[in-house]
Amino acid sequence: MSFEALLKELYDKPASLNTSTLRTVATAVDFLGVLFDRANQPQKELSLLQEYIDLEKLTNDKEIEMHAVIDAVPDHQTIAPFIILPLVENAFKQVSLFSLAKSKVNLNIQLQQDVLHVALSWSKPIDTSSLTNGRNVILHNISRRLKLIYPQSHELKMLIETEKIIVKLKLNLRKAIN
Repeated sequence: MSFEALLKELYDKPASLNTSTLRTVATAVDFLGVLFDRANQPQKELSLLQEYIDLEKLTNDKEIEMHAVIDAVPDHQTIAPFIILPLVENAFKQVSLFSLAKSKVNLNIQLQQDVLHVALSWSKPIDTSSLTNGRNVILHNISRRLKLIYPQSHELKMLIETEKIIVKLKLNLRKAIN
C-alpha cells in the first residue's frame, strides 16, 4: 500500500481520529499529490507551500509567528519542484532549534513578469553568528539544484543579521533547463 493510500485509509476512519488529526492527514494527502509531479505550475507549488505552513502550525510544539505574502502567479509558467518548499522547511527547522521568547518566520513571494522573487527570514538568537557555522545542508542542496536547473538565471543570497537570517532567491522561470 502506498503512503498516500495509507493516509486516505486513515482519513476514512473518522471515529478513531480527532478533527485536528483528520485535517493533518487530509493536508498530507494533498501535499503528497503535488510532490509527485515532475514540474509544477507555480500556483500548485505555492498552494503546497501554504499547506506546508498550515501543517507546521498544527504540528509544531513551539509558538512561531508566521507572516506570508504570496502574490498570484499565472498558469503558463512552471517551476522545478523542491526549490521554494525546502527553503521554508529549513526556516521552520532553524527556528525550532533556537530558544527564543518570540520566534518569527517571514515569507514574501512575488512574480514580476517571468522572475520569481522569494524573500524569507527567520529569527535567531543574538549570540549566534551563522547558519550552523556556515554549513547548512538544505541550503547547500538547493543551491546545487538551482545551478543545475536554472544555470545563470538565478540568484541565491544568504544574509546573517543580528537577530535574523535572510534568504533571498531571484529565479527566472523562463530559463530553466527542461
